[in-house]
Amino acid sequence: MQWIVGIDGGGSKTAFSAMEIGSGKQVRMRSASICPQDHGLEGYGRILADAFCRMGISREDVAALCVGVPCFGEYEGADEQIRQQTHRLFPNAKLRCENDCYVGFAGAFGLEPGINVVSGTGAIAYGMDSQGNAARSNGWHPDFSDEGSGAWLGRACLGLFVKQADGREKPGRLLAIFRERLDICTEMDAIAYYQANCYNNRTELARMQEILLQAAREGDLSARRLYGQAAEELAASVRAVYEKLHFPGQVLVSYSGGVFRAGETLLGAFRELLSSKVPQSRLVEPRYAPEDGALLAAAALISFPKIIIREDKGRKND
Repeated sequence: MQWIVGIDGGGSKTAFSAMEIGSGKQVRMRSASICPQDHGLEGYGRILADAFCRMGISREDVAALCVGVPCFGEYEGADEQIRQQTHRLFPNAKLRCENDCYVGFAGAFGLEPGINVVSGTGAIAYGMDSQGNAARSNGWHPDFSDEGSGAWLGRACLGLFVKQADGREKPGRLLAIFRERLDICTEMDAIAYYQANCYNNRTELARMQEILLQAAREGDLSARRLYGQAAEELAASVRAVYEKLHFPGQVLVSYSGGVFRAGETLLGAFRELLSSKVPQSRLVEPRYAPEDGALLAAAALISFPKIIIREDKGRKND
């Protein structure tokens, strides 16, 4: 049997959504990130091949596939290499390689117009209007962009810890939570922890955001303020996309990525700022997970009839 497959390749993980043509059987799975910048082309291919083996799907049986790849569309030479490697892996498939922000958008709106903002390991906003014009904002590079992302908040968490340890910021719950979660004996041990775990490792840096979130929920005002700053950056990213496109009336805005699991700690401020920056917007929950958006885009490549997706709601912002 043949398969239609959607893949969301984020900075920390990769999520798969596959549907067997004919039976409608659906398979979901997760693997490590396929980011070519982190693992190279060989690693990209190896992780994908291993995932299909684990799903029990022959790569030769894939009829259509859409894959969201971190950093795709940003390096012209690398883009062509990714396309060629993907074609070698799936020789019989109609293929669509996109930046992972596209599959987040596709899932949020089921390929309909709108603007989706992603805050996961990285951060980016992507939108499309009814004329098919597309635009993006943020997400340029982890060293000088990705404002409002998990890695950005993780770095801010470290910065807040040292300020509270110094007394430059009023000590809050973050100090104790940081020590407990990282199991460090002295404040200076944070340096060794960072060097061993977070330096040049965006995934681990983004996990530091979980410490910041706990502190914010336990009343640390400085931690809460950082989520407000993240919301400001994400709302500004949506505004930038809105101004590049044409939405004659109300525009739907949605969100995806693991940082949004912070719930109202982030969404409350984001909702308020969005209504100010884009008054014509309406914030809605994502319709599907990003990998399901990729599945819909893959189905469109072969004009496959409407797919009924058996939703896994827990993965929409994972």
